[in-house]
Amino acid sequence: MYDVIHKHSAYNTVCIHTNNFTRMLSKSLVRILANDETLTTLNYKRNYMGPNGVRLLVNALFKNTHVLSLNLRGNSLFDDGALIVAELLAKDTNLQHLNLRCNTIIDEGFKALANALVNNTHLQTLNLNYNSVDNSALGSLVTALAQNTCLRTLEMKCNSIDSKGACNIAEALAKNNCLQTLNLKFGTIGEIGAYAIAGALTANTCLQALNIKKNYIGINGARALQAVNGERMREYENAKMVLLMGYVGRMEQSPMYLLPGDASIFKCILKLIRPNTIIVKF
Repeated sequence: MYDVIHKHSAYNTVCIHTNNFTRMLSKSLVRILANDETLTTLNYKRNYMGPNGVRLLVNALFKNTHVLSLNLRGNSLFDDGALIVAELLAKDTNLQHLNLRCNTIIDEGFKALANALVNNTHLQTLNLNYNSVDNSALGSLVTALAQNTCLRTLEMKCNSIDSKGACNIAEALAKNNCLQTLNLKFGTIGEIGAYAIAGALTANTCLQALNIKKNYIGINGARALQAVNGERMREYENAKMVLLMGYVGRMEQSPMYLLPGDASIFKCILKLIRPNTIIVKF
């Protein structure tokens, strides 16, 4: 492995995924990476390295200031592994993009990651999709986003976020001035959560894309968000936001969708839609 990497030192990416690393192979690889200043991207997707494996990797990355992107998707990190990754963020290396998707991060791990973001000045993208982050942990996001000045994208699709969690997220948004993209798809924030986020958006003018599809926000929650989005665009020239709501819940007998050309939904919210609002299906 050592000879192969150094013969091809011009490559700036190491991509090793869908493997079950032995402990010795993990050790040898991270020792190499610790001294390889040409690497900028590491893809360890689905290697099931667990907390022990990620400890070896993080210890190596402490000494490497050239890696900008790290993919640890599907590595069975759990909260213990997330605590270790948080140490890397707290050290504030040059890491800009971190993917922790599908790692069963629930409570303490998320809190540690959020706390590490407070003083981090490099991370721009954090992917926490398909974990199990619960409402009790989301309170730590308020302080993190209030003080963080570099995070641009936060992916939290398919976590355990309901209306209470949405209120914490709303409080964080109200205090943040740098986050541009927020993905909360596949949650249960409901109408109350939609109201809370809509209220936060009256104070936040930097968010450019919000995905809350399949959150059962109801037609009233959809109206509130559309109204606030319209006001933002009318009052602030650069505050246009892509608002993705999709299915918003049932109203009387038939479901309502926000889709291009759907006359039924536009009859309900026509007065609230501003000319520059973008309604997208994806």
